[in-house]
Amino acid sequence: MRISDITGDVVLSSSGGSAKVERVHGGVRAESSGGGVSVSAVDGAAHLESSGGSIVAEEIGGDVDASSSGGGVRISEAHGAVVADSSGGPVRVSFAAGNAKGGSLGSSGGGVVASVDPSVNLEIDASSSGGSVSSDLPVTIRGKVSRDSLRGNLNGGGAVLKLRSSGGGIDLKPR
Repeated sequence: MRISDITGDVVLSSSGGSAKVERVHGGVRAESSGGGVSVSAVDGAAHLESSGGSIVAEEIGGDVDASSSGGGVRISEAHGAVVADSSGGPVRVSFAAGNAKGGSLGSSGGGVVASVDPSVNLEIDASSSGGSVSSDLPVTIRGKVSRDSLRGNLNGGGAVLKLRSSGGGIDLKPR
C-alpha cells in the first residue's frame, strides 16, 4: 500500500505487504504484519509497527514510536521524542538539530546507533550486553566507567536518552 499527500491523520494496517506513507499534514499510525513500513515527511506523531520487515521513518515532526520484530529500525530527522525497538535487526536514529527530547532505543537483534546534536542537553543512559558502548560526544560521566555501559550528561543533562542492546554494541555520535 502507498499513501501520499494527505491532510489529516492516517491509520493504515496491512497483513499482506509493505506500507509506504509520505507527505502527511497530520499524524500516522501504520502497522504491517507482512512487510516493512516506510514513512516520510510527516508533520505530526508516528506510531509504526512491523512484524514482517524493517521500519524506515524520515522527517517526522512529532514523537515517534517504532517497533519491529522482522527487521531493523532506521529513523532520520526526528523532531520529537523517539521510542524505537527491534528484535530483528539494528536500531539507528538521527535526531534533528536542536532536538533534546530524548527517548528510548533498544535492540536484541543488532546494535544501536544514536546521532544527536552535540549542543543539546541530555542525560545519557546506555548499556549493552552484546558489545561495547562508545561515544563521540563530550558526555560527563556519572558513576563507574566500563566498556559496556555509559551514564552521564551531555551539556549538563536534560531529558533522558536510554540506549539498550543485547545484540550488538551502542554508538553515540554527533549528527
